[in-house]
Amino acid sequence: CALPIFEISCSMETSLLRSMVPDAKDDSVPAISPENIMPFFSQSKAVLDAKGAVEKTRGIAIEKEIEKEDDVFIRVHQNQLSDMKRDRKMGTHFFQANKLYGRDKHLLTIMNTYRKVAQSKSSPEMVVVSGYSGTGKTSLVLRMQKPITDMGGVFISGKFDRFRQMEPLSAITAAFTGFCKQIAKGNMEKLHQTRNAIKEKVGSLSGFLVNLIPNLSQIIQIPASTSLNVGGLEAQRILQYVFRLFVRAVATPSQPLVLFIDDLQWADPMSLDVIDSLVTDAEIKSFLFLGSHRGIDGRHPLARKLRSLEYRQVNSTKIVLGNLSEKDTNEMVSDLLRTAPINSFSLSNAVHRKTSGNVLFTLQFLRSICDEGLMRFSSEYNQWQWDTAMIMSKKIADNAVELIAHKILLLPEQTQNALKLISCLGCHCEKFILTSMSTGDGLANFGCIDLFASIELNVKEGLVDRMGSDYRFAHDHIQQVAYSFIAESERGKMHLWIGNQVWTNKLLSSEKALFIAVGQLNKGSILIDETHERVRIARLNLQAAEKSKSLAAFVPAAFYLHAGISLLGKNPWTNYYDLCLQLYGSCAEANFCIGNFDVMEGQLKEVFSNARCLDDELESFFIFVSALIAQNKMQEALEVGLLVSAQLGEPFLMHSNMRSIIMVEFAKTKKMIEGKLDDEFLTMKNMNDNHKIAAMRLMYILALSAFQSDSGVFPLICLRMMQTSLKYGLCDESAYSFAVLGVLCCNFGQINEALRFGQLSLRLLDISKVNKCLPGIYACLYTAIIPHFHHYRSSLQPLELGYNVGMRNGDVSYATVCIRQFCVHLFHCGEELATVERIMRKYDKIMMELKQEIYQKQNFPYWQAVLNLMGHSHDPEQLIGEVMNQQQLLEETIGCKRSRSTAIIYHIQSWLAYIFGNHESASRIMEKRQAIILTTNPPFLSCSLSFVEGLISFAMAHKTGETKWSVLGLKCIEEIEKYSTRAPSNCKHKLLVLQAESAFVAGEYQIAQEKYDEAIDSAGKNNFIQDQALAFERQGIFHINQGNTSMASLCFAQAHSAYLAWGAKRKADLIRVKFSF
Repeated sequence: CALPIFEISCSMETSLLRSMVPDAKDDSVPAISPENIMPFFSQSKAVLDAKGAVEKTRGIAIEKEIEKEDDVFIRVHQNQLSDMKRDRKMGTHFFQANKLYGRDKHLLTIMNTYRKVAQSKSSPEMVVVSGYSGTGKTSLVLRMQKPITDMGGVFISGKFDRFRQMEPLSAITAAFTGFCKQIAKGNMEKLHQTRNAIKEKVGSLSGFLVNLIPNLSQIIQIPASTSLNVGGLEAQRILQYVFRLFVRAVATPSQPLVLFIDDLQWADPMSLDVIDSLVTDAEIKSFLFLGSHRGIDGRHPLARKLRSLEYRQVNSTKIVLGNLSEKDTNEMVSDLLRTAPINSFSLSNAVHRKTSGNVLFTLQFLRSICDEGLMRFSSEYNQWQWDTAMIMSKKIADNAVELIAHKILLLPEQTQNALKLISCLGCHCEKFILTSMSTGDGLANFGCIDLFASIELNVKEGLVDRMGSDYRFAHDHIQQVAYSFIAESERGKMHLWIGNQVWTNKLLSSEKALFIAVGQLNKGSILIDETHERVRIARLNLQAAEKSKSLAAFVPAAFYLHAGISLLGKNPWTNYYDLCLQLYGSCAEANFCIGNFDVMEGQLKEVFSNARCLDDELESFFIFVSALIAQNKMQEALEVGLLVSAQLGEPFLMHSNMRSIIMVEFAKTKKMIEGKLDDEFLTMKNMNDNHKIAAMRLMYILALSAFQSDSGVFPLICLRMMQTSLKYGLCDESAYSFAVLGVLCCNFGQINEALRFGQLSLRLLDISKVNKCLPGIYACLYTAIIPHFHHYRSSLQPLELGYNVGMRNGDVSYATVCIRQFCVHLFHCGEELATVERIMRKYDKIMMELKQEIYQKQNFPYWQAVLNLMGHSHDPEQLIGEVMNQQQLLEETIGCKRSRSTAIIYHIQSWLAYIFGNHESASRIMEKRQAIILTTNPPFLSCSLSFVEGLISFAMAHKTGETKWSVLGLKCIEEIEKYSTRAPSNCKHKLLVLQAESAFVAGEYQIAQEKYDEAIDSAGKNNFIQDQALAFERQGIFHINQGNTSMASLCFAQAHSAYLAWGAKRKADLIRVKFSF
């Protein structure tokens, strides 16, 4: 009950705060103003109004006393009102601006981290603040906004909401929407700089971002033609890629970017993945991510994500907030009451004992003792009064929630009802939703007449904050308490009404209305009995799912689709066939994209069991094949894909002698193109048979799987694509069929024809203006055709372009093939090893993020070899170290029947053994490699195999004198001569080294000397420094054999210098130790 002034006596243990108006010279205690006291009194009056008849007389006396004190206080301190503008209101209390308690070291930690990203070009930094609810996590981080912006940084923020978890990327898009608004309204120079940076870094992919952040169009104009038709996993991967490009563009040393995301515990999986991609991107500079979350257990998705980031050694700082100490609590209380800390100690000590220093609990407790009259201000004595004994004896709630509940129950009924209504929306409520709810007369059914007026009363009570034109609960707990006051029987009705109101008035905010309306309708759908209404909501769920998928948010999409399916009731396929086909098909795709393969298979079975024709099954078959490929089940994907291809009229004949079938199909294809001029190919009609178009699309997907499985089907698929194009006309995939036909021509030795068809594929690509298949075409041309004619270096830029276009188009698999081959060509070009290692590490991370494990692991032998040569492994001959373990990887590739990958591991192993002088080991490994029959090899691999195995063979011929080794070496020379004739820049020096070794073994020393000199000159001219170093080394050994130690020393010194220039320190050190020079 209230404690009136006249009941306080000297016999009671009373603490008096003598807070008279201070002397002008005394700045230690801020002056009291009625502005910061009036809310206490008004709230006390509200409490008195709520009392029962038993206390009526007593309440009237108290109210009169308060009115008397109000009058005296206002007259005395009226002139101080203007001085309170620096104060900031929070509920019914006032704090000094920019004041936090007990958080100085945490503020310093965040500021130091910001300075680090602002003053250096280091990778992104991350600070994660955790703690129980009410410890002030959000206030701590928001305290940094002003100093960061004062220092030239951009601070943006977003907050996840438990009630809106199905709104895709809600907090992230809110934050970047805020960024766009800041830039658009800022100075023109910064706007132009940002616009140019986005154009340069993001380019046409800006169209993808506008779907997420419509306000981006205020900064950069997005042509309609740049919209992307990307779906499935590709959309998910490209989303993360585009966000990285965007942050790379806008986070700069002159404009560091700070992104704060609150309540991470409610984040959807896609948002966590986007955050992961940002904080792990080494290309992003001047970027700080700040996150906050409540306590979570180790199984929570956020906990798993944070462990993953920690394992990957992301630059991360953890801040764990606890409750305030007694000293900090006292400082806060003394500031609240505008007195020195020594005067408020007894009150703060009592408060701390009751609340344990939890900030939110402390504030609510202070409000409650003020409301109940246990702490009051008397203007008669110009002082605060409280009764410590009564405060200590007060029975209080266990936490802030119960105190909040008590406060809400004292509000007028309409104010409570408004609070309940907006609690159905979560912690944040946009103006357009309130406007929608205020339309019509339905509001009165929920005991609220004027919604905006009632919300404003909640603002005055400190329960709700106004955020521009929107509103937000002052704390999540307040929203939770308000929602808990709604009877279970009434919640569904409220949600249904709100959902229908928002959707009816969707034009007020078409971008947000869909998700909000569907979320509300789903919460109340259990109350719907009418079939037509359930079907309507099912269609809205489908619409929300399709929008989510377009934003690459597949977890919400799956949720909406499952909700839609559950609404259809009995016999849905009979009554709503088309809707079921869409719901189940889309649901299968969404579950595929989030890795729920078991659920996906269940949805696909529904489609396959109920579909009325092949056309209705096709998209589901594409999903099934793609899912098998994503799980690295290449053989199963091929089997399913070929069955579907047969249904589309393109069957494949499988035989134990696949080579003979390939020869027949190749001859058939050549017959079909015989006599045709290039222009005839370029002017063929367009394909208009939908089944053949689907077959071409399917074969394009299967081609890569067939190549990886080494099953012999790859050439058949390529030839069938060409035959289909010649017979039925051109489609998007036809240009690719010309490119792969060129690859097959290479394998049959028809190199000039290969170049012709490769060039035709480029011309078709240019004519069609559709770059959908560009990554696949470039992967074929610049891996298997162009290196027959030009230096490997000429392929680097096109392969990198193929990767970038693939990422833009969502063709992740072929994009990865391009960048994998880029790394391999860079290795073979003789690029400095430190550069090669850095680039391989960069793209390895990307391939891992894209879950392209097969191509990622194909790079491992080259990458580990680079580290071995640089001296970053225990045994340079073994592919064991940071990147891989050769035995484990061999077991995997052999078990999965990936013969090409197995052959490459053996090839690199044998090369390292040779380089480090262990020729016997090299020969044994070489024999294992030769036991693997590869049907097709690109020129870089064929040339490298012939070169290394020729070197090993001649070394063993020297050592053993056995003729078989010389014969093997001569075969390698014959093979490499083919490549040297067409592309001398790549292979001539290799041929010359082998010819020198052959002459050396045969005792033709003059020829050997000449060939070594020519090899050294040719390798240097074409910048193959690694092969030049090897030629110097072999020439030195040759001179030792001839007894010419001075020439040998010179050669070894040059070899040592060349190996060092290449970056192969481990090999250079071996040269110095093994040979004196």
